[in-house]
Amino acid sequence: MSPQDAQKAIAATLPAYLAGGSGATAARERIVAIMAAQMRVSHDAAAKRFDEVQARAASAKTQAVDTARTVAASSAGAVSTASFMVFGVLLLDAIAAAAGGALAVRRRARMDEILIPRAT
Repeated sequence: MSPQDAQKAIAATLPAYLAGGSGATAARERIVAIMAAQMRVSHDAAAKRFDEVQARAASAKTQAVDTARTVAASSAGAVSTASFMVFGVLLLDAIAAAAGGALAVRRRARMDEILIPRAT
């Protein structure tokens, strides 16, 4: 079997192994047999190598999940802080708008008194 054919056979067998169930054991044995033939080692050595690769993949997956959780937690904290800052700015803007509106009403009332005197 050529290396390309071996890769294709492993790629075709791998989904059955990853799916688990009753076919997983047979799929694992087929993958190990292909590895043993390609690497020219014993079945036990190929099985050990397969287990090592599987352990490294599981470790990498666990590390990726942990990293994603850490990043999600830190970004959630940053988003929370930013939303409180935006709320504070909006509150200050509302206060400034209310003060500006109150001053404008008083000034207009005074201007009306100056420009349109009341008959007394």
